[in-house]
Amino acid sequence: MKLLSNTDKQKCKYQLHPKALEAANFYQKLSKKCALEKLPSHNIDQFFQQNRTYYATRIASINEIYIFSGFEFLQFTPHLIATTSANIILYSDMTPKEIEEIAWAGVFRSIFSSVDSPKALSEIQLLSSELIADNKPIPFKFSDSELSRIFNFHRSTTSKQKTTLKEKWSNIETKNDEQKKSTSSFPPIFDELK
Repeated sequence: MKLLSNTDKQKCKYQLHPKALEAANFYQKLSKKCALEKLPSHNIDQFFQQNRTYYATRIASINEIYIFSGFEFLQFTPHLIATTSANIILYSDMTPKEIEEIAWAGVFRSIFSSVDSPKALSEIQLLSSELIADNKPIPFKFSDSELSRIFNFHRSTTSKQKTTLKEKWSNIETKNDEQKKSTSSFPPIFDELK
């Protein structure tokens, strides 16, 4: 196993490994929770490719990289890999069966870790508001209406979720403040030991 250097990355051609094609095609056909065509077009392919990690094999004699894992995300475009900060981990001694299993494992890991879109949308909005309030950089810049279109939800749905989350987080912060004001330097669980 070795990391492909940036110099070598520029020289190579990229494609899916033949043993990963079935898993990749299955993943691409899945109905996504987001409406990709509604994402702002400003370098969106580059955005999704940045800092990705791909697992692959290489035919050095013809500078071809065959990806078998890491393709399980929106907007996977192999031809852009060379121009991004993606990491390519090369394996040399893998059987076709192992490659196929890893490809399917990546697909199911992505499916099983998907999030509830309305709640995710509200959390993104709330995080954005908090980052602005704290003068911190925002890694994404989508308006509420853009996010609603992308996630295929009516804006009122996300507003209600956002309000609920603000109340929930406010209650948690209040409880945390009350615990901090407590005269005990021990966590509440140790109160009986004082």
